[in-house]
Amino acid sequence: MGRKRLGGLANLGQWSKHQFQLIPKQKKSDKENLPPPNPTPSPPDSPKRKRPRLVRVLSSTLNSFQSRWTRRASSPTLTDPPPLPTPSPSAAPPTPPENAPICTQDLDSIQEPMLIEEIMPAAQPSPSGHAVGEIQPVESGCADIAEEPIEQSTGHPPTEEGLFYPAPELHDAKLALDDLKQILRPRRKSGPGYVDPELDLFFRERLEAVKQFLWTYIDPRSETHGQWTASSLRTSQALQHGIHHARKLREWGRAFILDREDLPYNPYGNWNLSILDTDETLAQEIHLYLQSIGPYCKAMDIVDFLDTPEMRKRTHFKKRIGLSTAQEWMHKLDYRWTLTPKGQYVDGHERPDVVHYRQNVFLPEWSRFKDRTRDFSTEGMKNLPPPGLRHVVFWWHDESQFYMNDRRQKRWVYKLERAVPQPKGQGASQMVPDLVSADYGFLRSPDGKHEARRIFKAGKNRDGYFTNADILAQANKAMDILEEYYPDEDHILVFDNATTHQKRADGALSARRMPKNPSKSLDTNWLVTVKVLDNNGHEILNPDGTALTKKIQMEDARFADGSPQPLYFEPGHPQAGLFKGMAVILQERGLVAESQLRYECNGFKCPKNATNCCCRRALYTQPDFVNVKSLLETQCEARGFKVLFLPKFHCELNFIEQVWGYAKRIYRHYPASSREADLERNMLAALDSVPLESMQKYVQHYLLPLYTF
Repeated sequence: MGRKRLGGLANLGQWSKHQFQLIPKQKKSDKENLPPPNPTPSPPDSPKRKRPRLVRVLSSTLNSFQSRWTRRASSPTLTDPPPLPTPSPSAAPPTPPENAPICTQDLDSIQEPMLIEEIMPAAQPSPSGHAVGEIQPVESGCADIAEEPIEQSTGHPPTEEGLFYPAPELHDAKLALDDLKQILRPRRKSGPGYVDPELDLFFRERLEAVKQFLWTYIDPRSETHGQWTASSLRTSQALQHGIHHARKLREWGRAFILDREDLPYNPYGNWNLSILDTDETLAQEIHLYLQSIGPYCKAMDIVDFLDTPEMRKRTHFKKRIGLSTAQEWMHKLDYRWTLTPKGQYVDGHERPDVVHYRQNVFLPEWSRFKDRTRDFSTEGMKNLPPPGLRHVVFWWHDESQFYMNDRRQKRWVYKLERAVPQPKGQGASQMVPDLVSADYGFLRSPDGKHEARRIFKAGKNRDGYFTNADILAQANKAMDILEEYYPDEDHILVFDNATTHQKRADGALSARRMPKNPSKSLDTNWLVTVKVLDNNGHEILNPDGTALTKKIQMEDARFADGSPQPLYFEPGHPQAGLFKGMAVILQERGLVAESQLRYECNGFKCPKNATNCCCRRALYTQPDFVNVKSLLETQCEARGFKVLFLPKFHCELNFIEQVWGYAKRIYRHYPASSREADLERNMLAALDSVPLESMQKYVQHYLLPLYTF
């Protein structure tokens, strides 16, 4: 018998396929089973040879083959074979016929060890612990293996390395098949019927294939009953797959028999691992390199960085990575291609005059009243004011614009949906000035019949523009509601620091435009130019569209003792009615040295903290010129209400901004319309949908820096 024929005998599965001719021959690289998870180490004296493929040296002794390929007749232990006659060295062994039964005595003629290229890994013990038969030698020296193929084994790994994995027991396969059916079709916890296991299609197809394979293996009616490899090939052929799929069926089936938790899950997303997943140091170096470039780094920078000789040597890359790979790595490094994050505007936020007002005026005023306000945080819900004092309610004022074409821009769009014509621009608008508090919401009477809200259609050909006269009218209406319906609390009106709110009286004191010397004639007399208003407080326009103006005298100043100081020469004076000039005004106040200074510093950009660098600065810093109140303050204080202005550029302190955002989000869900009546109706409905609880949450978020002051 040739060596090739004898070598194929070592692989039982390969031999059975050739002998029974159930399936075509496979390549030598096709192994019957997977290698064992914990293979038994070879004895120290067993020879080993390093070859490109896994090879093992098979002893040519008769004892080795008899213990490996024969069965036990009656004795439970292995017995030594009878002694065999030693053939003469000169005698050549006869060559058996191609299909003749193989006798183990013929193996003595082999002078060199035989190489086995396909071996079976050692099997693990059966999970069920079922006892199985053992292998024993036959009585005679030869065995007809073709008539009695080995179907079952102990399931325990052989003690000698280089042996194949025996097929699982039929009993263990039957138990595994029952458990697999429970996974694919679990029963209800109560009552008859089954429930859907909710397995993905990929995973379910694998389990169904293993189920069919195990059934083909254990079914007595199957042509491959008890034949592990043949059953896998028969199942793979029925599933329209090939030899590779049969090998995977044996792998999945054996793994499930040994461990019920070892299932052929869907490997989606785990096919390959990126080098960034295995080398965290490389990911950190790339991240540091991108940070060194600055905010405008790009994916191509990663390609160039890894193409350097140092990184080539480290990563063992043979060529440059692709741009698409670098873009994927940007995502892995938590970079996103999006708009630059924007915070609040800081233009003028830290300007010296703004900081001075914030630190020396606004915050001290706030600290005076914050202990008398209701705290809507979870720690101090609606706390009581100090004894003998009343609650203080802050009413926050602001305006917001609602546009007709302001609608949602993002939504789920069906792929067949086509573009439709859109209106150009934002469309008509309506402005809503209102006041809101965390105590009561929008300022209105308890029955809702009276409210401080105004609907204003801004525009040249509409209602004009929201001026200081409109602010004063709205403040008067707000104070009327507060006096009538909320008289038991103190109210403070908070406005932003806009010029519309800070407008002073037409003739209010101001040294900004004053000349240094007295006027010379009534024609050139220095006066204040103001706009002419109608009875409703709106500007009167000239035929050319410009505002109609007039000139008036500036109000009197005040000495330190509070007595008035006229800025124009009094009647009876040779220059009666003429402006005195800054020098004369300073001299009358006793500031003779300051009156001799220059008119003003270049561009009125005086040195920091200077008060006597020029005539204008000296007069500009006088108390009566500094503490000029606005019309809004004068009007509210006359009725017993305090007005507090926010620092400039600090709209983030007004929580009404978030109230507007809530209302506009609701407004954008309403159907679009080209009628202004629909715009107003939807706008009012959106404003009324803002709950008071949300306002109380917003005020804690916006005023947290103030409460910690």
